[in-house]
Amino acid sequence: MFLWLVLPPLAPSGMEVTVTTTRTTTTTATVHNLTVEGVHTYYVLVGGTPILAHNSNCGVTIDDGKWDYFFGHVDSNPHNAERPTRNAYRLESIGIRDNAAGHEILTEHFNEAMRSGVVDSHVNPRTGLTNVRTESLLYGPRGALLIRANFEMTGSGARLTTMIPIGGRGYGR
Repeated sequence: MFLWLVLPPLAPSGMEVTVTTTRTTTTTATVHNLTVEGVHTYYVLVGGTPILAHNSNCGVTIDDGKWDYFFGHVDSNPHNAERPTRNAYRLESIGIRDNAAGHEILTEHFNEAMRSGVVDSHVNPRTGLTNVRTESLLYGPRGALLIRANFEMTGSGARLTTMIPIGGRGYGR
C-alpha cells in the first residue's frame, strides 16, 4: 500500500504550494516524479516538518581520486594510507575489486543509497551546503558490508565525500 499525494497545479517560482488532500489507495495508478529545475535538493514541508527531497534523475558524482581512496592507492602519509588500505581489504573480502565492474557496482550502490538509505542530513555552516549521511548494505559475490557514506549536495547533485565499509571476512578469503 502506498500513500500518493494529490498536488495542485504547480505555482510560479518562489510561490508556496500546499498539498490540500491525500488519500490512501491499493489500486494501480500512474505516478510522476517531481523535478525542480535548476536545483538538485530542496525542502518540502510535511505537516510543518521540513523534509529534504532531491530530484531523482541526478546520479551521484564520484571524484576520480575517490577510486584510489576506495581501493587502497593512497600513500601520501601513514595516516591517509590507513583507511584506504582498510577500505580495499573490506571490499576485496566481498569480491569487489578495482576494475570497471567494481566501479560500476559501487556507483550503482551509491545512487541507490541516496534514493533509499538517507539517515541524516544537516546544513554545513561553513559551506552552506547540505550534507547527507546514508547507511546501506553493499552486496558482493562473496558477502556484504554495511556502508556508511557522506554526500555533499551541490547545485549539480550529490557528490560523495567519504565512505566507511564495516564488516567483511578478510582480504582474499
